[in-house]
Amino acid sequence: MARNQSLITFSLILLGCCFLGTPSMFAQEKEIKPALEKEIQQLTSMPLDELLKQLDETWGKYEKQLQAVVEARLIEEREFVAQVTLLIQKDQLPKKLVDSSWLWVRSKRPGTNSPFVYFERVLRLRAEKAGFKVPPFDDRIYSLSKSQRELLQLKRVQARELQKDRFKRR
Repeated sequence: MARNQSLITFSLILLGCCFLGTPSMFAQEKEIKPALEKEIQQLTSMPLDELLKQLDETWGKYEKQLQAVVEARLIEEREFVAQVTLLIQKDQLPKKLVDSSWLWVRSKRPGTNSPFVYFERVLRLRAEKAGFKVPPFDDRIYSLSKSQRELLQLKRVQARELQKDRFKRR
């Protein structure tokens, strides 16, 4: 009997909360719906070139945000973040998986000096478990001295310039 009475009380409280919350929810919906319709209309009337440019800017902002959140300092770390962003764009890696990975690092390792290391590892483990591929990352760069990393970077820049020259000659 007491259980039924508490269920009835709970139901009445829940019902009351629903009625109290309803006017504000309708007001928000009335404000949001026209704004969304206007934005959709603008996007559909936009030329494809401009739409692609805006999309590229959005992904560029996301990449910079991700680099800042995981504190990607080294060039190799930034390249990894760029590759992950590209995989998200191509729908080969879910954005939700990437976001939840850096959120995990933020909550579980809040005081770390290098969150990228944890982010890369957590993302790799979670992606493999879900059946997605993550770009390779060679963590041996952390064992190199600053001058060795600079020399490696110089070699990479020279290799890229050679590739550009070869491409231009074709």
